Amino acid sequence: MKKLLLTLFALTVCSLSVFATIKGDVNGDGIVSSVDITALYNWLLNSDDSAIVSGDQDGDGNITSVDITIIYNILLGYDQPAEHEWVDLGLPSGTLWATMNVGANSPEGYGDNFAWGETTPKDVYNWSNYQWCMGSYDTFTKYCNMSSLGYNGFTDNKTELDPEDDAATANWGPEWCMPSMEQMQELCNNCTSVWTTRNGINGRLFTASNGASLFLPSADFWINYWSRTLYSPYPSIAYGLYFTSSNVDGMSDLYRDGGFPVRAVRVQEHEYVDLGLPSGTLWATMNVGANSPEEYGDYFAWGETTPKDWYDWSTYQWWNDGTDAYALTKYCNNSEFGYNGFTDNKTELDPEDDAATANWGPEWRMPSLAQIKELYMNCTWVWTTQNGINGRLFTASNGASLFLPATGDRWKGEFKHVGSWGYYWSRELFEYPNSAWSLYYITNEAVGCNNVTRSYGFTVRAVRVP
Repeated sequence: MKKLLLTLFALTVCSLSVFATIKGDVNGDGIVSSVDITALYNWLLNSDDSAIVSGDQDGDGNITSVDITIIYNILLGYDQPAEHEWVDLGLPSGTLWATMNVGANSPEGYGDNFAWGETTPKDVYNWSNYQWCMGSYDTFTKYCNMSSLGYNGFTDNKTELDPEDDAATANWGPEWCMPSMEQMQELCNNCTSVWTTRNGINGRLFTASNGASLFLPSADFWINYWSRTLYSPYPSIAYGLYFTSSNVDGMSDLYRDGGFPVRAVRVQEHEYVDLGLPSGTLWATMNVGANSPEEYGDYFAWGETTPKDWYDWSTYQWWNDGTDAYALTKYCNNSEFGYNGFTDNKTELDPEDDAATANWGPEWRMPSLAQIKELYMNCTWVWTTQNGINGRLFTASNGASLFLPATGDRWKGEFKHVGSWGYYWSRELFEYPNSAWSLYYITNEAVGCNNVTRSYGFTVRAVRVP
């Protein structure tokens, strides 16, 4: 049931002005149970209010996924989860790191230790009492992609913890989770760190370029912190962050039955504007990698999720052994363009190759071609300057507006057309698979769509749908 609830958070807001008499009791039977969750679920998906007596749990006049979260928290044994503090290190993904460990009361507190995939601490940590095996490292009953290590050949191919098995989510609520391997690597790659002592406790202080810092305590001269990511080649192991008094070694491979602390993360909410578009698409107010609507943000080749210094076919991720675009290894629907005749007939980016999704989370995508056309066909647009930056201002009939700075493009090691042209990737492939669609405009000319070579570096303005 918890997994089901977590999938509902992106659902649309539905208005219904009813107010609870017993908090959490949606169907009016005098108790709070999973039946109440089902009633709200049916309303959100189907507008079925037949079982709803009092659905608005937070009193805002609407029934939304927030009301489901409140019931979820009641059933777990707490009403609203305590607000836990976090620090914004200005990381590319927007990840926010908690200021203290799960189970701790201060940044210097060690908190609780957990086996990987368990949500409560214990006195002894070994395979004999590990939750997800039958007493040994080769009898797994969950999180196993190798039949020789599964109980009676069991496999489920899960490589990340489900929310109900995540110590951060289970103890702090659905806003929080254990960091992924990528989020731990991002922390190390984007911060400097020093071994230090705070309030008599040893640990590592990570400091970001924005001046913010994060302290991770260590009970000795070394420590591991769990990630939520399984070590895929060998499912007895999961990834952790390892550091000592002398250096940060980065990712470590830890046996799942071991007891280690957890530092929780959450992903920063990115602002969006509702332009009243027919599809309901909401456009982000700033580019991926930017900190304001006027900043250019990061540049990406199509299908890549990290910026780089050089943009051409020689550095393109989905290309192999050639001198031009006729060696594609992904997103190719024409064998003439594929490496050794490769085709996969994919015409839209997978989420893991979508710069918006990879950097901002699953609620966000690069826009489709239809969403780009919907934007400029349902808005007026003018060339303007906003806080000294040139760009296009799109204004909808509801009065809301969206500013897209003229970011130009990147080719090889150069920035081109910055301040006069705007190029923004869509997530859709062009008819010829060496190119993809983009939003395109030049100073005083019309706004439209253009197909451009995939290895160019363009900016990304993310979208989401309620």
